[in-house]
Amino acid sequence: AVGRLFFSGIGTNNASIHNRPAYNSEVHAAGDAGLVPLTSAYADAQLADTILIVGANPYEAQTNYFLAHMIPNLSGGTLTKKRKAFHVEPVEAGRMIIIDPRRTMSVASAESAGGKDRVLHLQIEPGTDIPVLNAIARVVLEKRWHDIGFIQRRAEWQTFEAYQRSTLAVDRPIDAVVEEAAEVSRILVGQIYQAAEWIAAPKSGGFRRRTLLHYEKGLIWGLKNYENVAAIVDLGLLTGNVGKPG
Repeated sequence: AVGRLFFSGIGTNNASIHNRPAYNSEVHAAGDAGLVPLTSAYADAQLADTILIVGANPYEAQTNYFLAHMIPNLSGGTLTKKRKAFHVEPVEAGRMIIIDPRRTMSVASAESAGGKDRVLHLQIEPGTDIPVLNAIARVVLEKRWHDIGFIQRRAEWQTFEAYQRSTLAVDRPIDAVVEEAAEVSRILVGQIYQAAEWIAAPKSGGFRRRTLLHYEKGLIWGLKNYENVAAIVDLGLLTGNVGKPG
C-alpha cells in the first residue's frame, strides 16, 4: 500500500522501500564486479583475521551475529576453530575495523571484548566512505599487499589497470592521496595506513590475511550508493577476500 501511494499516487521516483526483492545499488555494484552480494556465512566471522564493518551497527541491529560470532573472535574464543580450519597457517584473536561517523555500542562492545589495540574506529565525516576506502586500497597496492594471483586468475587485467589509474590515482604520490582522504574525512593519516595493514598485510609465513568485509544500510542507502558499494567490493577483489573461509 505504501509503495502504491509513493509510486502511483504521489508519483515520485525518490523513494526506496522494503517491498523490493533487492537493493538496486547493492546488487548492481557487486554484480558489475562479478559478485553476488552479501555472500558470507556466520562462521566466517569466527574465522576472520580482520572484520571490516562499514555503515552498520551490528550490536544493535544484528545482535546475535555480533555477540555470538564476532565478539568471541575478538576475545580469542575461536582460536581452536581457526587452528582446525587452517592447520599450519598462523592464527590469533581477530581484529575489527568499524567505519562509522558515530561512536556506537558496536565500537564500545568490540573494544571491551578485544581491547582497544584490536579495534580501529574510523570516525569519518558522513559521506566520505568512498575516499577512505579507496585510500586504503591505494595503500594496499603501494605496499604490494594485493592478491596478484587472485587478480590474474579471476579479474580482467585491463579493468584492473583502469581501476588503478582512475580510482586509486596511481599517477599521484600516495602521500597526497592518503592525506587528501584523511583531510576530507577528518581522520588521521596513520589510521588509513593502519586499516590497510590490518586488512591486507601478509601474516608470518607469507599467508594471506583473511578479511571479512561487511556493509549495510549506512552504505547502501547513501546518495552515492552504487559507488559506496563498489568501493568496498573493489577492496575485497584487490585483496582476494572472496570465496574462502573467513
